[in-house]
Amino acid sequence: MTYRNTPFPEETELFPRADTVCEYIQAYAKAHGVHNHTRFGCTVVRVRKTSESGDWVVSSRQGMDGAEKEDEFDFVAIANGHYEKVMIPTIPGLR
Repeated sequence: MTYRNTPFPEETELFPRADTVCEYIQAYAKAHGVHNHTRFGCTVVRVRKTSESGDWVVSSRQGMDGAEKEDEFDFVAIANGHYEKVMIPTIPGLR
């Protein structure tokens, strides 16, 4: 459950807690220069594809009481946990 080039710290439990995994992912993002393109601690409210440009509009809320904001992206990946049942939506053009 680690990235090939970055193992968990040696003292990490065999089945790490969620907060340990979150710290690991955040440290990895910082070390590899993607932290500025990653948002942690937010709730995704809605994801939709625009009809004009074909881009993805993601509505999210930071924390529990944060204001909803929208961002536009070329691509969206949803990674909600390795114990979840895989669900790939039917989207025209998606293979």
